Amino acid sequence: MRVQGSVNINDINVDELWKIFSNIDEVSKCFPGLKSLQKVSENSYKVTGQVSVGLIKGDYNADVSFTRIDGSTRTISFTARGRGMNSVVDLNATLTLNSNELKYDADVRVSGVLASLASRAINTVVDKIVNELVECVKTKARAS
Repeated sequence: MRVQGSVNINDINVDELWKIFSNIDEVSKCFPGLKSLQKVSENSYKVTGQVSVGLIKGDYNADVSFTRIDGSTRTISFTARGRGMNSVVDLNATLTLNSNELKYDADVRVSGVLASLASRAINTVVDKIVNELVECVKTKARAS
């Protein structure tokens, strides 16, 4: 399933936002539901967290690998494979920050219990996570 969208950021300095988005330790502090982040290698992490999809709320474990962090285009690409709530989620995503918006584009594959909900709820869940993440990063950028 393809998930795409954007969030308006034109009220914040894009360079300050990029400093936070491109720093995994900093941006992880803003990721909704994140419980722990453990660095495995230069660009790979083990993540645990909690997420709500529709009426289902549960914990997950994921392996996340950053495949591209490009300051010249302000683009971050990553892959993730998560397990939880009797489901598996595979994600390939790209975030691009420009002067007035954060664009996201992701290919999401869901199997297991969540698969029946995914077609109805995944866009809403992704939009909610991205919006909460951006608002937190904006707050951090304003404080810089």
